[in-house]
Amino acid sequence: VYALVWGSKSRTLAMTRWCAISAGPRVSGTSAIAVAISLRSSATRWIVWFWLGSKMRMLDAQRRRPYPRWCTSVAWLDYSTVTVVDKFGSISVLRLPADISDEVDDDPHINRAAWDKGLLNGASQKCEILAQYHIGETALAVQKAALTPGGGDIIVYATMAGALGVLVPFTNKEDIDFFQHLEMFMRSEHPPLLGRDHLSYRSYYFPVKCVVDGDLCESFNALDPRKKRAIADELRRTPAEISKKLEDLRNRYAF
Repeated sequence: VYALVWGSKSRTLAMTRWCAISAGPRVSGTSAIAVAISLRSSATRWIVWFWLGSKMRMLDAQRRRPYPRWCTSVAWLDYSTVTVVDKFGSISVLRLPADISDEVDDDPHINRAAWDKGLLNGASQKCEILAQYHIGETALAVQKAALTPGGGDIIVYATMAGALGVLVPFTNKEDIDFFQHLEMFMRSEHPPLLGRDHLSYRSYYFPVKCVVDGDLCESFNALDPRKKRAIADELRRTPAEISKKLEDLRNRYAF
C-alpha cells in the first residue's frame, strides 16, 4: 500500500506509482471507500475497495474483483455496487458481500484484515458478480441515469463507435421469465446471418450472467408471420401481445 497516500490535511488520495484512480462514495455504515486503480506495468485495472483506519490512517485492500480487466469506466449504483465496462467490450455489475459492515465493526482498526490475505497476498474476499455481458464494442463511458421523466434509473453506456446502449432492470419475476424464454426461442428461430452462436458471442470473454439481449428480443418484430405465431404459441400469447410488451418496456425507461 505504499503507492497510495492519504493526505492528513487535504483528505485526498495522492498517486505515486499507479496510473489512474476513480474514487466513489463511502460504504454506508463503514469507513470504506472504493477506487479503481490501473497498473503501469501490466496495463490491468482492478476494482478495489480500500479501508481507511480511523486511528491508524492506513489503507488496506479489502475487496477486489474476482479477476482483472482493463476497465475503461466505472459508475456507482449504490454504496456497495458498481458497474464496470472494459476495453474488450464487456460490462459487469459488482457488489460487496452483504456482511461487510459486520466485519468492519468487529475489526475497526483492520488489524486482523491486514494479516488475513488470500492467494498471492491478495484480498481475503472477492466481490460478488451480479451480472456480466459482452457488448461487442469497446465502451468508453458508463453512467447511472433516468432518461424519462418519472422513470426509473438505468445504466447507460457509450461505445467507441458512437453507439449508445442501456441496461434496464426487471421489476418482477413474470417479466424475467417472459424475456428469458423469448430470448431462448429467438436464438433458434432467428440465428445470426453468418451462423455464429448467439450465446457464445455474448459470453465471449466471460459467461453471460443475469442479462437478456434486448436487441435480439426486439428482432421479433422483424420475423415473418409464421415464425411469430410459432413463438407466440410457445409463450402462450399472441404476436401483438409480445410486441406490446416489448414496446412498453422500452417506453418505460428509455424512449
